[in-house]
Amino acid sequence: MFTWVDAEIQGFKNYPSVTILDLQLRADAKKLSALCFFLLRLADDEHEIKAYAMQFNQALQRLRLYIPWLDEGVIDKLSSTTFVRLSEPVFFGPVFSRRNDGINIVVCDEVGMGSAIFLAEYFKTNKLAKNTYLFFAANEKFSFTPIPSQFITSFLPGHVIASMPLMEDWGILCRLLSPGLPGCFDESVDLLLSMVVEHVSQRQEQDIYIELMGISEFVEKIQFQENSSRVSLMKTSLVRYQY
Repeated sequence: MFTWVDAEIQGFKNYPSVTILDLQLRADAKKLSALCFFLLRLADDEHEIKAYAMQFNQALQRLRLYIPWLDEGVIDKLSSTTFVRLSEPVFFGPVFSRRNDGINIVVCDEVGMGSAIFLAEYFKTNKLAKNTYLFFAANEKFSFTPIPSQFITSFLPGHVIASMPLMEDWGILCRLLSPGLPGCFDESVDLLLSMVVEHVSQRQEQDIYIELMGISEFVEKIQFQENSSRVSLMKTSLVRYQY
C-alpha cells in the first residue's frame, strides 16, 4: 500500500504525446530526486496514472512531473482540476550531473525517461540541443507514440528513424531502441554507443559525456568502455525506494 498526499496543480502543459505537470506539495518531502516515478490520482477518481519526476525544488516543495501519453478524457480532467493525490516515490537514485559544454549522449530505459527529458529540457534551454543525442529503450512498446524523425543520422542504419515527438519539437536528435518494433535500433546499447562515439569523435573535438540511466538490470548489462580521455561515462542505477 502506498502513502498518498495532496498536491496542488501549479502548471499544466500538454504536448502531442506528453503532459508536464507542476505541483505544489502539501507534505514535507526530503528524499525525492529526479529519478523517481509516482502514481497520480485525480481527486474524484481511483484510476492511477504513472508520472515521472523531472525536477524537484526541496526548498519550495515544488515537483515537476512528466506523464506519457494520456487519453483526451484524462487530459481534460487534469486541465480543469486544482488538486491531485500523489503516491510515495516508487524508485529513486542519485541525481545526474549537468554539464554546459561538450557532446551529451543520454541513454535510458522507461524508468529513467523522466530524468532524460529533464536533461533534454536543460540542454535545450541552455542552447545545447545540437550537441545532444538522446536514446530511449523499451523491451516491448513505448509509453508514447513514435514518429519518424526529421533528423538524418548517417551513423545508424537507414531504417532507424523512430523518435519521440517532444524531442522533435525541441530540436534534439532522438532515436528509439527496441527489438522488433518498426523504426527502432534493435542491436545492443554497447554497439549503439560505439557507433555514436565514433561518429562524434571523427567530427568534433569536444569532450563526450555519456549518461546511462535506468533500473540496475538495464544499466549494468551495458559494458561499453571509454577508449579515449575525451569520453566520460556515468551510470545511474535505480533502486527500490525504502522509507
